[in-house]
Amino acid sequence: MKLTSLICTLVVSIILLLLEDASINAQGTETYSGVGRLPAFYTWYICSRVKTNYIGYDMQQVNTSQSENSNFGTVVQGNHPIQYNQFGLLTYATNYTGIQLYIDQTRPASYYFADLSCFDGGPQSRCTKSKDPPFNGTDILCLAVSNPENIELKFILSVSFTSGTSPPPLPSVPTTTTTKSDTTTAGAGTTTPDPTQQPTPILYGLGVSGNGIGSLWVWGLLCLASTVFTFTYSWGLL
Repeated sequence: MKLTSLICTLVVSIILLLLEDASINAQGTETYSGVGRLPAFYTWYICSRVKTNYIGYDMQQVNTSQSENSNFGTVVQGNHPIQYNQFGLLTYATNYTGIQLYIDQTRPASYYFADLSCFDGGPQSRCTKSKDPPFNGTDILCLAVSNPENIELKFILSVSFTSGTSPPPLPSVPTTTTTKSDTTTAGAGTTTPDPTQQPTPILYGLGVSGNGIGSLWVWGLLCLASTVFTFTYSWGLL
């Protein structure tokens, strides 16, 4: 009976994974959109779920009371960005190897796509970039947003990792008009997270657009189904 339960569980696992991959590949669309929050000198990043030849995004720094989306990308301390005379955020487009080097505090340098980043010219209040035409080859592509300011900043961002699909419209959030000095005062009491308590960076943000199901949801439902299946078998209900 236990062997039968194990076999059934394995079969269900394989079927669910195949259905998930088929759904993602059939849609061929991977886009994300949300609100992000960056403590002083921290970096937010997101990577494509599968290898792709395209990245397009629209990022805007905003003053808003709206909370950040909890499952939107990953926030890490990363390398300490230099400070600039101009106010805003930096964007950094690269591949997966490049993003790991960029957020590694022991690494002095990384590499990125200058024409797809708002980095060399200093921080910007808004940055819109796209790879057109797409790259000849495919890779896991990533986008980072870094805060070089000594205050907390928020941003709204939409990104597409699918050629021929534009990023979704930027999220609509309530905004307030403040100056840099006002923001500095407001952010003086902000608590910066302890980097030792940050979770291990994930490879991609949750919430693939369309009908794609995030892997964590699949495995959570699978574990629940497996528990119910085993319980009913052990009590002879099936």
